Amino acid sequence: MFEHIRSLFRARDILITWSVREVKVRYADMRLGIAWLVLYPAAWIVLFTLLFSSLMPVPLQGAPYPLFVMAGLVPWFFFSNTTSNAVSSLRNNAHLIPKIYFPREILPLGSVFVGLVDLTLYVLLMVVLMLCYRTKVGPAMVVLLPVIGTMAVFTLAFSLWASRLALFRRDVQLLVPLVLQFVMYCLPVFYPTEIVPERYRTLYLLNPLAALTDAFRRILVYGAWPRWSSLLTAIVVSFIFLVVAYRGFKKAEPEFADRL
Repeated sequence: MFEHIRSLFRARDILITWSVREVKVRYADMRLGIAWLVLYPAAWIVLFTLLFSSLMPVPLQGAPYPLFVMAGLVPWFFFSNTTSNAVSSLRNNAHLIPKIYFPREILPLGSVFVGLVDLTLYVLLMVVLMLCYRTKVGPAMVVLLPVIGTMAVFTLAFSLWASRLALFRRDVQLLVPLVLQFVMYCLPVFYPTEIVPERYRTLYLLNPLAALTDAFRRILVYGAWPRWSSLLTAIVVSFIFLVVAYRGFKKAEPEFADRL
């Protein structure tokens, strides 16, 4: 495994070039360009605010709902958009795999880097919203980078696993949007974690995405420390998942060309 990591490091120039290309292609195909990053979450915020702030109110512990829901949407957008792009990364670049040698994990990894660019811009929008609502920043902010880093690790692991599986089973690419839609409702995106009954909450937070979304919101919206047990569990699970997914990806790599 370490040899594969060294090979990836030696190909870092390819990874950087590929990631820059993916960013340019992503926004070149959008007429609104970077403005889409503002309009997209704004549409979701308006929808959820109408539904869960007016029609079906949820307990927010004093937080304004637009800020509350934005803190749930930012990590969710990163995971869902990155996964959607990564799952088809191998098949969409089928013309490259049989002809040129390079570490194939560069393709889904490039999608993760593009997602991190989006995530950075979403966080900046989150900061603007915090300023509008005069949200106080607490010492827990020092944990934000580890939370985002763990989110990137889990997303990369899922992207490696999903992109490999989609290459061997074509129907996986069709199922991913449905699965993501289901997963969204299993995360505290538009409702607080506290709405989950206490007897099920520990089990609920074993899901790394739920624990990380909860930590992200607690830090930015409430200025509170994350739930340490669920955050540490998410970190451990994410890194184990990455090791398993990466080993499986590299083991199947020799068969990629035959599956295209």
